[in-house]
This record gives sequence, structure tokens and C-alpha cells, in this order.
Amino acid sequence: MSRESDIHSEIHHLKDKIRGYENEINDLENKSRLIEGWQRNIQEGAYEPEKAYDMTYGGNFAGELEIKAEEYRTQLCQNIEIGQNGTSQLLSDIRRIIETIRERIEECWSRISDLEDELDALAENNSHNNEE
Repeated sequence: MSRESDIHSEIHHLKDKIRGYENEINDLENKSRLIEGWQRNIQEGAYEPEKAYDMTYGGNFAGELEIKAEEYRTQLCQNIEIGQNGTSQLLSDIRRIIETIRERIEECWSRISDLEDELDALAENNSHNNEE
């Protein structure tokens, strides 16, 4: 195989790799949007209403039942908050992964550029050799 053929083959391989990376990014972004929607639904539909709800009548505890209910509500809110924090961390991790993949795509494009420069140099050398 000639060097030109090797270069074309590597460029093709790198472009396939880039398409794969772009598909991974698209998949991660779609999943991230889905998770963000679920997180928002939990925040708006469960956490905020539950945290704001006052179980006491007129602001005063009427007895043991209300005390236990308030303890359960507090625990529920804490558990939701823990889950929401974990979800936020997951979304942050996804963003970092996407950024790493984008860096790899840039590395591929840089390598393609180097290979194309090498192809141009080979073509120029062949042109000079044919003139002689």
C-alpha cells in the first residue's frame, strides 16, 4: 500500500470515529434532557409542594399524630433532596463526558488536518518529480 492510500484510509477511519462520537454526544444530550425533565417534575411536583405544606392546623401542633406526620414530611423532603443532588451530579458528569468527547473530536479533526497537509506535500513532490 502506498503512503497516500494509508493516509486516505486513516482519514476515513477518523471520520467514522467522529460520526460515532457525534452519535454518542447526541444520545447523551437526549438522555440528559430527559433526566432534567424528570428532575424538574420532581422538584416542582413533589419537593417544593411537600416542603411548603404546613401539616399543623393554624400553625399549632394538635398532638402526636401531627408531630409524626411532620417528621415523615421532613424525612421525605430530605430524601428527595438527596436524590435531586445525585441527579444533579449525574447531569454534571454527563456534561463532562460530552466535553471529553468533543475534545476527542477536535483531536481527530486536528489529525485529519495533519494528514491532509501530508497528502498535499506528497502531491506536490509527485508533481515536481513528474516535471523532471
